[in-house]
Amino acid sequence: MMRVIVLIALVIFSDNLLIAQNKFDFNLTSEMEKSVKLNLEAISILDSVSEIVWPGWSTYKKVPIFIGSPNNNAVLINPQNDIPEDFKPCDLFESKNRIFAREYSGLTNNYNGTIIKLNDNYYRLIRMSIYDSGISHYYKERVSEFIKDDAQIERIKNLLQSQDYYISINTHEAFHFHQKNKKYSVYYKTVEPRYYTKSKVLAYSYIEGMLLKRALYAENVANTKELICQFLAIRELKSQYLSKRQRVYEKFDEYQEGTAQYVQTQIQVILDSIDYQAKYNDSDNSSSVFMKASDFLFLDSLCMEASIKNIKDPGNKHYFYGQTQAKILDKLCGNAWKNEILQGNIFLIDLLVKYSEYDSSNKFEYLRKVSAEYDYKKILKEVKKIRFRKKQYILNE
Repeated sequence: MMRVIVLIALVIFSDNLLIAQNKFDFNLTSEMEKSVKLNLEAISILDSVSEIVWPGWSTYKKVPIFIGSPNNNAVLINPQNDIPEDFKPCDLFESKNRIFAREYSGLTNNYNGTIIKLNDNYYRLIRMSIYDSGISHYYKERVSEFIKDDAQIERIKNLLQSQDYYISINTHEAFHFHQKNKKYSVYYKTVEPRYYTKSKVLAYSYIEGMLLKRALYAENVANTKELICQFLAIRELKSQYLSKRQRVYEKFDEYQEGTAQYVQTQIQVILDSIDYQAKYNDSDNSSSVFMKASDFLFLDSLCMEASIKNIKDPGNKHYFYGQTQAKILDKLCGNAWKNEILQGNIFLIDLLVKYSEYDSSNKFEYLRKVSAEYDYKKILKEVKKIRFRKKQYILNE
């Protein structure tokens, strides 16, 4: 009897020892834990609003996320295939999402919008740094030519370094997976936008942006349609100076990045109107989990202004020209365009033609109206001057 008791005790001791030896110590830093929480918050927010902002959008639930850091921590969220054997289930977070972690990743840099391959499976690679001072410095440099108010520049920096903006970037990237699931990215990055180095194209692009901005804020739908028809006439004229591949690149990138940028802001607009309770976010905002929608709309307006006026370095022009087209389609047809845009060879520009009832045979009449409003020769002259100066923005409207 004593021998049996001793054997049972030894078995129990051995099992406990084995469990202790197999216990996985993740040693996640506080910044890594915060990054994981903010990604989980983005998923939680999409659970609440994805169907409102884009009917039928549920693919974000299947987006596998890899979070790496310079200190060699690594976390997987919702992996869809075989789990790499060096990752173990991680119960540090109360979440219905599947979370795994490992102690060593070997990565030193991580940015949003890129992909990593592990064991033949692809994951979305998440920027580890929550507060990216490089972003705020970039914006300060870009807007300082036409914003002289230091307080305004400081506001921009604070918004871009917030946890809330970090979460919004993740919703933007999650939407790209929905796009790729619905429409094959055969056109994506077929040619870089080097055509912006042509003075005529730069001048026409400036006028396009001014017309889009006016169409977005027009008092009624009739005025919006009129301004969009003028925009389409200029786009048609500008296309004469682009190759077929350049034209394809422009309309595809406006769709690809513009609709994702649209989603990024629309989520904030919806969150302002519902009683969403944060689950993981540590934001200090008292009114909502995110910055106010007005903050995001302010950034959109600023970025659109920079996109219009930036001559030397177009940067994110397609993001904000595309986003503005998407917002205008909301004005013209509600949600109807969101089903159409994911069908085959259809892009934002095509739907603007449809819903503005643009007739190309009236192109010269629209161009006449544009010429009465904008002095093309003067704009072209200004563009040519800027190309040989350190300044990079058109300041005179």
